[in-house]
Amino acid sequence: MNFSEYSRIHCLGIGGIGLSAVAEILKDNGHIVSGTDIKPAEVTRHLESIGIKVYTEHKPENVEGVDAIVYSAAVSNENPEVIRAKELGIPLFSRAQVLGMIMDRYENSVAICGTHGKTTVTSMTSLILRNAKYHPTILVGGNLPQIHGNVEIGENEYFVTEACEYMDSFLQLKPSIGVILNIDSDHLDYFKDIDHIVKSFSTFADQIPEGGIIIAYGDNPFVKGILKDHTNKITYGYSESNDFYAENVRFNENGFPVFDICHAGSPITELELAVPGEHNVLNAMAAFVTASYLKVDTETIASTLREYHGTNRRFDLLGTTDKGVMIIDDYAHHPTEIRATLAAAK
Repeated sequence: MNFSEYSRIHCLGIGGIGLSAVAEILKDNGHIVSGTDIKPAEVTRHLESIGIKVYTEHKPENVEGVDAIVYSAAVSNENPEVIRAKELGIPLFSRAQVLGMIMDRYENSVAICGTHGKTTVTSMTSLILRNAKYHPTILVGGNLPQIHGNVEIGENEYFVTEACEYMDSFLQLKPSIGVILNIDSDHLDYFKDIDHIVKSFSTFADQIPEGGIIIAYGDNPFVKGILKDHTNKITYGYSESNDFYAENVRFNENGFPVFDICHAGSPITELELAVPGEHNVLNAMAAFVTASYLKVDTETIASTLREYHGTNRRFDLLGTTDKGVMIIDDYAHHPTEIRATLAAAK
């Protein structure tokens, strides 16, 4: 459907990292946007500064006169604004549904999913396209210093976003390029078990159109399983069975990875990163393959990755104590991520 037919849009949970970005894109597309969030913060103050009215209390009257409601996953059916919207016959859409409709307008839409690494790979890929003068519209699940937040509105050809699997929200997206970083157990308040998670990722892969491409980490057994019947795929990893693979991985004097990317038995280029940890080898490879598929030159990719220092709360060095102890802030909260962060620190 065409979301542009709705003039006045009201967003419930507008202060969230995902919905705030969608609200900003809707405002840029010419909609009159308002929203409600009970926790005023820097993001809501930013939205108000660009002309979006933000209410700090959920009241039925907030939705009077609006044409459509967009809600975040945190909003319940008992919300007074949801109840009033239903009474008035105002259509309600999830954030993911609206994001999917926005993405349909772009010729090249990239959705980056996976249990781990989404924010980093989305940031890397976005900055590469930005430095290549592709002018992408960017939606990241964290604050990226180069764009002074989590969203940047570009031109109409390239769109890059994180695609979260929680509540199956990424199945509302219809990207032309789907990037699958890994599959692991997570969000078990929604998913029954790992088989349920794998099934959702399999559906995501199945939804990539024939003319599109799946870019995926081929050494993950679950990813490998869902891709076995797909021909429109490019794989990366450590083993030579992948289309692109890393060799000669080592670490420089700062503990940052340096490695070769190989294809068809030959090295293509050497990449040196400015973020620590072997997990970032795979993150950088995902960004490299995606940007290469979009015909960005290798030097732009390599130089961008050399200069990429991460998003907020991804191994942030806060300082050093008087006794020389480095203090690191990191968002890792899943056992796999915590192990990767500790390995990076070591």
